[in-house]
Amino acid sequence: MLECFPYIHPPASADLMTAVRETLTRNGKMETYRHVCAVADVARALAEREGLCVQACEHAALLHDISAVIGASDMLAWMQSHGGWVADAERQHPFLLHQRISRVIASEDFMQTDERILSAIECHTTLKEAPSPYDLVVFLADKISWDRGGEPPYRTAVERELKHSLARAALAYIDFTMDGGMILCPHPWLLQARKWLADACA
Repeated sequence: MLECFPYIHPPASADLMTAVRETLTRNGKMETYRHVCAVADVARALAEREGLCVQACEHAALLHDISAVIGASDMLAWMQSHGGWVADAERQHPFLLHQRISRVIASEDFMQTDERILSAIECHTTLKEAPSPYDLVVFLADKISWDRGGEPPYRTAVERELKHSLARAALAYIDFTMDGGMILCPHPWLLQARKWLADACA
């Protein structure tokens, strides 16, 4: 997929970690590279705690923002040109497409075939209904690894619930951000995830 965008410098290495670093840093996304490394650290720790495949969680974390090298308007144009469904939230804020575009890049350019990895990448921003443990790990690792400076305002709530379960921690994040007006145009997947988690955690 990356070859569709002539301004992107593709990776040269076959090693995943090196290829991710090359893709992000050579395309001016050093901060994104630091972020995905931080997310991978948290994802590994959560995977070990939950008895999940550490490598799968790590790979999903490393690739979850790989589409940051593509401009948001180009993401929307690509999705529309390929007949992909676009939510109203994604039309208003095309960067929301980056989770779904990252899945495509992970599959086509980084040869990932494990559905646990691809699914976790695809919903790492919004989550989705009936998320897998891998979806939850990468979602939470992304939120815990706040990339805006300082401590995330929801950290205490999320870490408190994380002592109980991944699902409760994810619901704590969604409730905090939505009830606090931090998400003005929620993605339908987020709304579906919230309802599913609320029912599951009741």
